[in-house]
Amino acid sequence: MSYLSITETGMLLKIALLVWLMVCVFSDLRTRAVSGWLTIPPLAAAGIWLVLRGEWLVALYLAMLVFVLPAMVNDVKAGVWGIVALGLAGTVRMQADILLVLALTVVFLLWWYGGLGGADVRVMMFLVIMLSPLVLLPIGLAGGVQALVATVRKKRTIPYMVAIAVGTVAMLFL
Repeated sequence: MSYLSITETGMLLKIALLVWLMVCVFSDLRTRAVSGWLTIPPLAAAGIWLVLRGEWLVALYLAMLVFVLPAMVNDVKAGVWGIVALGLAGTVRMQADILLVLALTVVFLLWWYGGLGGADVRVMMFLVIMLSPLVLLPIGLAGGVQALVATVRKKRTIPYMVAIAVGTVAMLFL
């Protein structure tokens, strides 16, 4: 009996990731919303992956960003900044992966201030954890191009999930 090689397994994981992203994109294009059932389980799995890698503090920070702070939407924003700062300081003090923590914080703040929807943020956090914080660079570039195209065509905005998928494909295959 022959087993999959590491290379074949990696390619299968990339294909599975792309299929999941395409389902999210089609859902966003069709209904302008992506179900939590599509985004929350992968993000929870990424949190578990962090714990298994020994980055429990980053996993705790992720849980705070995803579950605690959104419940405080009606509270004072200054209090949220204090919690974010405390979380950042704690992760730096514990020598956690600071680039990962900063990327998660930036993505969260984009949601907090209305720049992105909740599903976009959950997908981007998953990608940051599972691929690299650097995935935000091609996603941001794709988002900029997408916004430019929408402006030139004088169309309403295109769902950002499209830019997330395009940026991820660029990261994986270019």
